[in-house]
Amino acid sequence: MSPDLQTQMMRALRGGPSCLPSELLSGTRRAQLRALKAHANTINHARRIALEDSFKRTRELVGHDTFHEVAERHLESPATVELPLRSIGCGMAARFATPRARDLATAEWAWLEAHGAARAPALTLRTIGDQRPERLVDIAVQPHPACRLVALEDADALLWNPSQTGAGDMLLVTRPANDIRLTRIGRSATRLLALARKRTTLGRLLDEDAAATTTLVQQGALRPVLELVL
Repeated sequence: MSPDLQTQMMRALRGGPSCLPSELLSGTRRAQLRALKAHANTINHARRIALEDSFKRTRELVGHDTFHEVAERHLESPATVELPLRSIGCGMAARFATPRARDLATAEWAWLEAHGAARAPALTLRTIGDQRPERLVDIAVQPHPACRLVALEDADALLWNPSQTGAGDMLLVTRPANDIRLTRIGRSATRLLALARKRTTLGRLLDEDAAATTTLVQQGALRPVLELVL
């Protein structure tokens, strides 16, 4: 289906039968409306399945009925139906009633974002160990593309199997290679990530808090910025 036809179909799905151009589908008007309804049902089913797949742990926590009540409210939002299928769960975590459910759903969404993020070489203790001290402090760093940070409402109640490591009210989600890691961190490491987003050096981070910087490196939260030589 061409982009123009896709646009017309989406307009008809949002606006109803009155927005369906007669030339968009073949057959009688009654047949066209049946086809439009079938297409709408297929899309709605795909959205529900996508939400179930995105929040498996949360669905298990809150129960099937409660999960689907929240999912229905989420799908009724005009902003939600504008999202592509891969992003249909964006914002749903905030709709759950309890801090534990919101934390778990937010962590699951961060996990999915990290899983789908761009690949990039992460800064590692091994690469740091190979550098001379004077070169080490000048390495420019930024957060890794797969790095995600979740502010937890009730950190000690977060249910994730296998359990996350570390301590603190923030959940760091990283994917330095193939495996995703979940680590709880505190204010200092969170502040260092904020510095790294503005692009800084490893030496600056080490001066601020060497222990927290080491944690970020161990978890693959940072990547080296390769300077271009013109």
